[in-house]
Amino acid sequence: YHYGSHFLFAQISKILGVSVIDMYHFGFPVIFLPLFFHIVFLVFHQFKELNGSKTNFNYSFWVLLFIVFIGFLPIDKAGIAYRSGLSWNSIIISESYLVSMIFFIMSLSIFVVPILKDGDLKKNPYYVFILFIFLIIIGFTKISTLFIFDGILFYLFIRCRLYRSAISTFFVFLTFVFSLILLFVFYDFRSPGGNIEFLSYYKKYINSDFFSFILLHFLWTFVLIGVWAFLYIKKIKVNSILLELQILIAAIGFLPGAFLNLLGGSACYFSDIQHWTAFLFLRSEERRVGKECRSRW
Repeated sequence: YHYGSHFLFAQISKILGVSVIDMYHFGFPVIFLPLFFHIVFLVFHQFKELNGSKTNFNYSFWVLLFIVFIGFLPIDKAGIAYRSGLSWNSIIISESYLVSMIFFIMSLSIFVVPILKDGDLKKNPYYVFILFIFLIIIGFTKISTLFIFDGILFYLFIRCRLYRSAISTFFVFLTFVFSLILLFVFYDFRSPGGNIEFLSYYKKYINSDFFSFILLHFLWTFVLIGVWAFLYIKKIKVNSILLELQILIAAIGFLPGAFLNLLGGSACYFSDIQHWTAFLFLRSEERRVGKECRSRW
């Protein structure tokens, strides 16, 4: 289910004339990790512009980035951050997850931002084609990431009434057909794991109490909810769809680990995505929170 990253790395190693092992050891951190942050920086601009914020990299941006990426709690295995799954650094240790997240975030910029701006998917067939290519790459690199994007797609299809557009309806239908085909082609239903087991991820791979697990594992989603609650209390208009999407991403990411026995702690690749979308969405509200705080203090 993450064949795509192996294929991609093999092709790049051929082009560069290096061994595949060297590509994994050196090419991954040198090429793909900086590319991930570059995409995050570009898309961060788009989400800030949704609320009229200036697109600058001030000190608060770098502080938030390092807190989200590196963390603020000790990351040794005996610490609560590791035991709750907050500091597993899945984006670094899994090549397939990182590659899928690069295209996932680019897909958000192509698909979600136009919907939030204009209330509809771009009618240009070029955008639809590029987006579908991205989804194919996501599916071949990490099916868990495609699962989350399918949830976003279906929610916005209903929430923003995209079914009124023939192009949007066809795209959604095509995406779900492709996702089902990918699942049946790449997933071996006879393999161990995948059976129904309640809270398997928590019981087998998390070494903290359940409250700490929920609070810390989904910390940045709770922070985002708190920011929106603050703005709501201050009667500042907020983009409620972003908050709805974040809660949806966190909920969908939690479900596989809550009801399925996924071997090797693989459930974290579903639930970790909310970690990064929360960062993007938090940045979209920074200007208005800062303005309100400065007016009070």
